[in-house]
Amino acid sequence: MVHNNLGVAFLELPTGNREENLRQAIAAYQSALEVWTREFSPEDWAMVHNNLGIALSRLPTGSREENLRQAIAAYQSALEVRTRESFPKEWAMVHNNLGTALSDLPTGNREENLRQAIAAYQSALEVWTRESSPEDWATAHNNLGNALGQLPTGNREENLRQAIASYQSALEVWTRESFPESWAIVHNNLGNALSELPTGNREENLRQAIASYRSALEVWTRESFPQSWARAHNNLGAALSQLPTGNREDNLRQAIASFQSALEVWTRESFPEDWARAYNNLGVALRQLPAGNREVNLRQAIVSFQSALEVWTRESFPEEWAKVQNNLEKALHQLSVISSGEAGTS
Repeated sequence: MVHNNLGVAFLELPTGNREENLRQAIAAYQSALEVWTREFSPEDWAMVHNNLGIALSRLPTGSREENLRQAIAAYQSALEVRTRESFPKEWAMVHNNLGTALSDLPTGNREENLRQAIAAYQSALEVWTRESSPEDWATAHNNLGNALGQLPTGNREENLRQAIASYQSALEVWTRESFPESWAIVHNNLGNALSELPTGNREENLRQAIASYRSALEVWTRESFPQSWARAHNNLGAALSQLPTGNREDNLRQAIASFQSALEVWTRESFPEDWARAYNNLGVALRQLPAGNREVNLRQAIVSFQSALEVWTRESFPEEWAKVQNNLEKALHQLSVISSGEAGTS
């Protein structure tokens, strides 16, 4: 019991070395399991397995795949005892945790992992109702929306519409007044789903996405939530860049400002992949800017794409590398056309 409690304390410790805290939590849970066997103390055995799964899922270092696979195995062990009939609330909790681990699994059959995650969240929602467990119900709906939004196969429109419905359900409980941080998270997620919706009124979808990102930024300030603030600014910039109507120049200038805001936090040293993503997005917006000094805009776009390629190399990120290379070639071609025109008129 002491080892389990020690593991919980390490798991929740907000300061110090996060990896070391989690590794000590894992060791404490494993010690508890030397005595709390399934035969001797099944309920405690299941509880520790659920806690062990949480610690493994959060471990920031080592093989991410291996950590998550061990977490999934721990949750599945817990479910051998925590059945819906005997322990419905605990059964729902483990199913929600299992869904999160499956959603995060970086390898294997992505579609199958996400479909299993969706089934796990839906199982949790069989017990977690809005009336009996409103906060848990909102959590599961947000997680379900994330899994549906990431599903790479099936009817993309239908998946995203279901994701949007799940996020809207979560917002029925997670209000700005009662749960501001959770409210901001769901608004950012909702913005992503609306931005990617392939059908319907594209302008309206994007305007709603922009409103959702701006809602998130009411809570996610740079001072309190710098990483989330940067993420929402990058997402906002992408939505503004894609807006097909309104003042195109103004939309793109706002997008450029948003990407530049994200880059105040996303440095190459601390967040190299995000830094590259924001620079690619910035380059696209600068390349498309229809007003101002066109040559200067294109030269800045080229520098942005070259910055992204410092991280997104062909070896490490082949798909992203190809995308940036294509953007870079377009910018170089446009610049050569402008330069040729100027040469011809001089």
